[in-house]
Amino acid sequence: MKIDQLEQRKIIADAAVALYMSDRNRFTIRNIANDAQTTTRTCYKYYTSKDEILRDYYNLIPDSFRHQIGEIPDYQELLLADRISNFIYSVFDMLQEQRSYVDETFNRFIQSDHSTTFRNSIANVIREILENDPRVSDLNRVVIPDFAYDVATSQFISLLRFWMTDKSEGTGNTLAFVEKFTVFVQEVMYSDVVGKGLDLGRYTISHIIPNHPWIKKIEQHKCFKK
Repeated sequence: MKIDQLEQRKIIADAAVALYMSDRNRFTIRNIANDAQTTTRTCYKYYTSKDEILRDYYNLIPDSFRHQIGEIPDYQELLLADRISNFIYSVFDMLQEQRSYVDETFNRFIQSDHSTTFRNSIANVIREILENDPRVSDLNRVVIPDFAYDVATSQFISLLRFWMTDKSEGTGNTLAFVEKFTVFVQEVMYSDVVGKGLDLGRYTISHIIPNHPWIKKIEQHKCFKK
């Protein structure tokens, strides 16, 4: 997304969130445009409804993160654990900026199964973090299936929920988990263990299992014969 579009959408989304939380009776496209110091035409250029603007507060987070790391001179030198934790903490910080709104709307817009845009965007960021780190094993990079990123996204959303409900001092439990988790992921992804395991699984499924005697015996059962 172009930076000017990102900034314009973010201004509109921030204005919508502020208006939604302060005065629901004034929560209209026209008033959102006025508070964002823009026009209703500009709002309708990006959105079709008020709810879509509210939802976009979350959808803009991945692109905002990409813009942030583009301004970090030494980002490409970071190890994988630091890249992942940087992403997680950046999302925490962005959600914290509008914490009351997030507490009220997270379940409706993100925890639900309707947050397709947000989930796909998070999955793409996770994929980019792994694929753009030259220290990640080439084998891991090639053989990791697409559904793994969907699973990682679901776990990431669960982590956000855990962070939101973490009552420990300074959300210490969440931070400790993030530190241990990111180091573990780095150790796994910098080795070939995942790639070799997946490669072995694929070979077993395609070559060994179909020829296994007990599989052949099942296939010969009369219930499988015409």
